[in-house]
Amino acid sequence: MGNLFVLGDSISMGYGQYLAKYLPEDWHYARKTAIPGNTTFATDDNGGNSERCLHYLQHRLENADDFQPDVLLLNCGLHDIRRDPETDALSIPIDQYDINLRESRRIIVSHGIHIIWVTTTPVDDAQHRQHESSFVRRNQDVLDYATVAAAVFAEDIIIDLYTITQHLGASGMTLYGDHVHFFDEVCRLQGAYIAGALAQALT
Repeated sequence: MGNLFVLGDSISMGYGQYLAKYLPEDWHYARKTAIPGNTTFATDDNGGNSERCLHYLQHRLENADDFQPDVLLLNCGLHDIRRDPETDALSIPIDQYDINLRESRRIIVSHGIHIIWVTTTPVDDAQHRQHESSFVRRNQDVLDYATVAAAVFAEDIIIDLYTITQHLGASGMTLYGDHVHFFDEVCRLQGAYIAGALAQALT
């Protein structure tokens, strides 16, 4: 029996139920959940941006003895690339994103946990503008931040959810139910894809 733990944003919450279903039978699935009373980084199941993920890892790995998954499936990025619609400022600048990811990786590796990085999913700029006005996201930022993440996790397994999701759109599937989240069938296919990639990697 192996233990898989998922720390990711709401996209991982979408595919998570299917990933859990399609995992090899001898693997146990768990993900980040709220920590009662904690309003800094764990008010819900969403991992949030790279800073919140780093704080969560520091809390769980450096201050607790009851958290030791075999594999940690990690993603953050969509919350980092939020831009203020008036100033165009990024929520987490790309240099800080790099620092946060490197420190997150250091902590994970220092505890003997295997890392699997999942790439951030595509953003359709026009779709996002149509459904969300309080902040801006751009797919070019997704790509720029993905380049940083690829360098940080170059020695680890990387599952390319960005490309497979693009392929689903190219196949004619309607992807988005709102500004950035996917319809259930897309989530199912994402979960199946990750489960297959994990099964191959874990063997």
